Amino acid sequence: MRKLHIPSAVIAAALASPLSASAGEITGRIIDAETDRWLPGAAVVITPGNKRYLADSSGRYEIRNLPAGEYQVQVSSTGYEPTTVTIDVPSDVAVTRDVFVA
Repeated sequence: MRKLHIPSAVIAAALASPLSASAGEITGRIIDAETDRWLPGAAVVITPGNKRYLADSSGRYEIRNLPAGEYQVQVSSTGYEPTTVTIDVPSDVAVTRDVFVA
C-alpha cells in the first residue's frame, strides 16, 4: 500500500479562504430614536444578499464576511417604521453604524 504525501504548505493553501482575507463587516446597535434605548430582537436585513439577522439582547447586530461594496441595511421592529440606511463597506474593515428607528 502506498502512502500519499502532501506537503503541509499545500494543505494550508487549500484550507485558506480567499474571501476571508478581503471580507469586511458591519456592526452596530439598533436604537429607539426618541428614548435612546436599545431594541433587542429587531430584524436586520442586508441587501444585496438578502441576509437576515436579529439584534441581540443589547440591540447589537453584527454582519460578517461581506465583500467590499455598498449595502442597504433595513431595520424593522414591532411598533416602529422600517428604516433603511446605506453603508459602504471597504475591504478588510469593520464598519460601525448604529441605526435609529422611530
